[in-house]
Order: sequence, then structure tokens, then C-alpha cells
Amino acid sequence: MKLHLKLSLVLSTLLMASCTSFTDSKQVDVKLHDPDLLWADASHLALSSTADGKLFMGFSTHWLDLNAEVLSYDPETESFDKPFGLGRVTGVKVGPGGEMSQGKIHTPFFENDKVIYFGTAFGVAGYKWHRQRKAYAGGCFVAYDQKSGKAKVVGRAPKLEGILTLEPDFPRNCLYGISFPNGLLMRCDIGTGEVKILGQVDDQYRKSKAMADSIDVTRCLVIHPESGVVYGSRKNGEIWHYDPAKGKISETGLNVKQGIVGQADDKALASSHWRMALLSPGSDKIYATHQGTCSLFELDLKTKSITPLARICSDADLNTMGNIRGSRLAFILADGKIHHLTHGPAVKVEGRKLNPNDQVYYVTYDLNSKKRIDHGPLMAPGDIRVCDSDTLAMLPDGRLFSLASIELIDPARIEEMQSGDQGKRLFPKLGGRGVYFDMQLVELPIVEK
Repeated sequence: MKLHLKLSLVLSTLLMASCTSFTDSKQVDVKLHDPDLLWADASHLALSSTADGKLFMGFSTHWLDLNAEVLSYDPETESFDKPFGLGRVTGVKVGPGGEMSQGKIHTPFFENDKVIYFGTAFGVAGYKWHRQRKAYAGGCFVAYDQKSGKAKVVGRAPKLEGILTLEPDFPRNCLYGISFPNGLLMRCDIGTGEVKILGQVDDQYRKSKAMADSIDVTRCLVIHPESGVVYGSRKNGEIWHYDPAKGKISETGLNVKQGIVGQADDKALASSHWRMALLSPGSDKIYATHQGTCSLFELDLKTKSITPLARICSDADLNTMGNIRGSRLAFILADGKIHHLTHGPAVKVEGRKLNPNDQVYYVTYDLNSKKRIDHGPLMAPGDIRVCDSDTLAMLPDGRLFSLASIELIDPARIEEMQSGDQGKRLFPKLGGRGVYFDMQLVELPIVEK
């Protein structure tokens, strides 16, 4: 281990003891909004707010003959709307003899001049499933114009490659993405639709003994608005950048491991890319999390330095040697504060036979005071537990929403889920969570600034 990394770990251990606020866990009472999409089984990053105070969200599926679905939500009327059909827009014909579906939307929805951009990917969990349908045509860069109500494919990833990572560079009228499974850095020209492969930046599909392959996908890029330089990371922690002026991918000499807070075991170090990363508005500072430990750190682009800040996890998991529950993608920066939905131990509910392995907790970190607060587990009316979340969005009025997996206890709904008609196309609802679950929109109470 290099000397600077050793010093970083010592410093981060001291920071963990001095800058973290330990509080008694408090329950976060949430409100549920049901879109009634029983087939949906996941959502990663696919929830964003618009300038006029609406939400756009993507519902994903692991079934090879269903396309993902986009819905909008109006918080004033508390109503959902389907603006377009993804299969129609992308031209995918599913079913036996058809193509592999566009089953996933694993990118945020980015708005520019009333146009919303996002990316698509194939939905099946195992790449071998491609053999059961026509070859996957490639993920799509999609644009939806809210003014005209029309959606279109702007550009496509190469054949067999899905788009799991997307970041816009609107000043230069382009979109950047990383493909799955081969980790290709792509640039899509919004005006012409040309998609250029800039090089391979990720070894994400290599087998890992520590975590499932999918969790080691680098999910976000950071683009400096002035220079247009793109920053990303690899599984081993290396931070790279792409300079469009030079047309070259280069190493920065920095490593995400320098941001680790506390001690980390081999399993935690095996997944050392950043899980989330955001550029603070009007600054040259990136705030990101280390995948293997859920450590929050600051990367200063001017000084080319990394400062560990805190473990941004539940109080119960603070002193672990690694991130035993996996880092989450529900992570935003607003008004100098990090808002994050992490996973922690599930609250026991009397009389409930099935229990989820984890439960969603709301955690904040104030960048000015260096204070971290665990606000507690998310609970819906009727002691319904929020089991899994990888999305978080804030409306202009400060309200937080998440598209999340909700514990399902309604016998009639479970029976419908288990029916032959539904069962052939539904992802196993008990997989890894211990309970049946349903995808619903979760509204958190406004937290005082």
C-alpha cells in the first residue's frame, strides 16, 4: 500500500470519530403513490424532477419480452401519466421471433429546454438470455419533447450493448454514456445522432467474488461545464478523464480508495469505483461515494486532491469493515447538503412472518458543518417497510421523492402476482429481499433546512 493511501486511511479514521453525528434512530413516515405497475421490478437512477415541478420516472423489468415504461407524475393532482410507449419509440417488436426488449432505464432523466433525455438497456439479468431472441439492437439515447409531446431515438449504442450510464453536456450539445457489458465510453451528438466510441473505460463485466457483477457497473460520469472534460472511475478505484479538446482518455493519478473512511477489508476494496459522483454547482469539487465502504469524499479538481468525509450509511453499519448492504444510487446534492437513501437493518413488525433483508434509511450530510445525521428507516402507513431504493429526486419546493420497492402484504395483490398470467413475465418477488414487493413512488416529509 502506498504511503499516501496509508495516511489517507489514518486521517479518515480520525474524521469518522470527530465529524459524524451519532443519533438515536428515528422513523421517517412516508406517503405512497401507487402507479399500479405490478410487472415492474426495479428502478435505478430513473427518477428526476422537471423545472415545472413534475417528476419523470422509469420502471424496469428483467423479463425479456417487456419494455421498460416511462411515467410522469404531477404532485399537484397526485396523478400519473404515460407520455409515450418505449417499444413504439425504439421500434422494438418483442415476443417469440422478436427482439430482446429495451427492459431497463438505468439513467436519470435530464432536462434541457423542455426536452428530456435518457438511455435504455436490455432488461434480462443474464447475458445468455440473448440467445432466446433476435440479437439486441443496442441501447438508445432517447429524447422526449414536452412541448410537442413527441419522443424519438437520438442515437444508438453498438449492437448487444446497453446504456447503463449517461451524462449530458448540453453546452456542447452532446450526451456521454458508458455501455454494458463492454464498458465503452460513447459520445452522442444530439444534433446529428452520430454516436462515437471513444474507448473502453470499464472492466465492469469481469467476475467478482465480492458482489454481483451488476453492482460494479460505474453508474455516473461528471462533466465540467466550462472545459467539457469528462471524469469517471474504474472498479480498481482509478479515476480517469476524457478531454474532448485532445480526444484522449487519460489517468488523473487519483484513486477512489483515497476517499475511504475507516477500515476496509478485501471485499470492500474489491469494489473501489465511485458509486455516485456529483459536481457541486459553481465549484471545482466533486462529491462521491466509494462503492465498497459507502464512504463519502471530496475530490478537488483544482488541487487534484481527495479528502475523506464520512461513512454515509445507517448508524448500525458505521463501524463495519465494508459495505455489507451495497452502496445505493439515491444520492443528490442540494443547498449544501447531501441527501442519501441507504440500506440498513429491517425494523421488525409484530405479526409479520416475512421480513426484508434490509430497509431504506434516510441519511444527510451537511458540507458546511460536516454533520452527518441518520434520520431513520422509511415506514409507510400500516407499518409497511420501504425495502429497496436507488432513486431520489427533489422538487423545487424541497419535497423528496423516491421510486422504491415497497413491502407487499395485500393477499389479493400477491395472488395476482403469483397467477399464471402474471407469473410468466414477473421477476421473482422474493429474490434476496425476503418479502414480496411492489414498485411505488415514495414521498418523504420535508426536512427543515
